[in-house]
Amino acid sequence: MIDIKDLRLIEALYEHKTFTLAARALQIPQPVLSRHLMQLERKLGRQLFIRRRSGSFPTDLGRIIIGKGRTILSQINEIEETLASINGTKISEISIVSGSFTTETIVRRQMI
Repeated sequence: MIDIKDLRLIEALYEHKTFTLAARALQIPQPVLSRHLMQLERKLGRQLFIRRRSGSFPTDLGRIIIGKGRTILSQINEIEETLASINGTKISEISIVSGSFTTETIVRRQMI
């Protein structure tokens, strides 16, 4: 019913609070993120986020999925890092900060 892509989308929206920033973090257009979340909520029959001008906030169900999803995503990240190590690639992360703007993180795989 819920897949990894769904968990990553929910986590990004929770972490970034706005659809625009979450979409940017996921490297997808904002309308795609909105449409995907609406389809997921329709499939589940429950709302996962309350949308407000000040940002998006998880419902009770959203918080449950975020909590359990973080464990799953953490384990998936460990598997990906292990596979990257075996395949001779490295996952690196660069954080860009400027003044009072939100930090953006860029993750890329590169050959060692």
